[in-house]
Amino acid sequence: MPIPTQSPRPARALRAFYIFVGLRWFRLTGALWILFLLHVGWTLWQVGVAEALYHAVSFLSDIPTGAFADRIGRRVSVATGLALAAFMDLALFLLAPGHVLLGSLVMGATSLSWTFIGGADAALLHSLSEMLPEGSAGYARLYGRMDALGLISGALAAALGGWLAVSSGWLWPYAGEAVAMALAIPFVLSLPKVSRPRARPTGHARVLVRQVIDTIRVVKERPGLLALVLFGAVLGVVATSNHLYAQSTLTAKGLGIFGATAIIGGADLLSAAASAGSYRFRGRLRALAVMAIVLALSVSGVGALPSLLAVAAYAVTAVGSGATDVLLVTELNEWAPEKYRAGVLSIPSSLFSLGMIVAFPLEGWLMPRTGLGPVYAGLGLLLMLSLAAAFRGTAFRTRSA
Repeated sequence: MPIPTQSPRPARALRAFYIFVGLRWFRLTGALWILFLLHVGWTLWQVGVAEALYHAVSFLSDIPTGAFADRIGRRVSVATGLALAAFMDLALFLLAPGHVLLGSLVMGATSLSWTFIGGADAALLHSLSEMLPEGSAGYARLYGRMDALGLISGALAAALGGWLAVSSGWLWPYAGEAVAMALAIPFVLSLPKVSRPRARPTGHARVLVRQVIDTIRVVKERPGLLALVLFGAVLGVVATSNHLYAQSTLTAKGLGIFGATAIIGGADLLSAAASAGSYRFRGRLRALAVMAIVLALSVSGVGALPSLLAVAAYAVTAVGSGATDVLLVTELNEWAPEKYRAGVLSIPSSLFSLGMIVAFPLEGWLMPRTGLGPVYAGLGLLLMLSLAAAFRGTAFRTRSA
């Protein structure tokens, strides 16, 4: 088990961590980037292809960047992701108009800004939780707060980003987001270092390859963990597809740009409340199953229902996704050995990206041809089938040794 190499005040370290979370999720473009690409002449199909490229890079980099975080340093990994995010925001704004290929390449590279952070941030929080009197037993509560804070920040950013785009132009959301990412870096680097066993002097590349192989082996050797990881990947595909396509779906149902971003932001507040309170559930895996069913049914409603009813259904999806995220990550943390924690937490994201490579452009191609209802119903059915498959495995029954 890693231990801090210094003894910072836990409250101060947590405060710095939560400031980082608030800035990291202050994504002024988070609820309008699809609308921006459509505005500059992209088709929904081209947006889908660019998102597929994003997830192709994510699939290839998720586990290696998780291994990087475990071996080289989680603070360094998160700071690297933030710096990349700031740079890629500005690059996409400058290159996307009139340059679909270049814009798509930037979208692919943007994935690295997420994979360097994903897994490493949750593992960082786990290390901070061990500094507290209750230890890692309080992790679910801390992660729920982290998730809620990120969603609240994202909700405010969504509404503000939409207002800035309409009132002042598209530059301001992209530039403002880049500034927020850059401001988060000092807070990450102020977090306490964690001592780790020294790697054998065989070179960083070889060490990282070994770490990746061992991380995958750890998951394969635990059938329950593997079932939970596969379910998490499908959950990610459904929740993310619903969240991203809400931009075009809500405008197709009669809302304007600001109206759509405001609804998405408001839904994020509901998701934050669900995240903050989900640690109180007794029977975590049973609660995860119930909330996944709620998410599946409400996602189907987003596509099938008209206007205001679709907005209400989208609000319910926010509650389902907020609760399932905390419940899933908390359970995965209980399975994951500390030495491989960030890597294990990255595997569902990697498999999710593999699914999105196919799902996201396919959804964008189908929506104009079949209508929204069948596509969203398919997403709900996919999640239900995945949940049933997980119940047949061991993930929802007992942990493997």
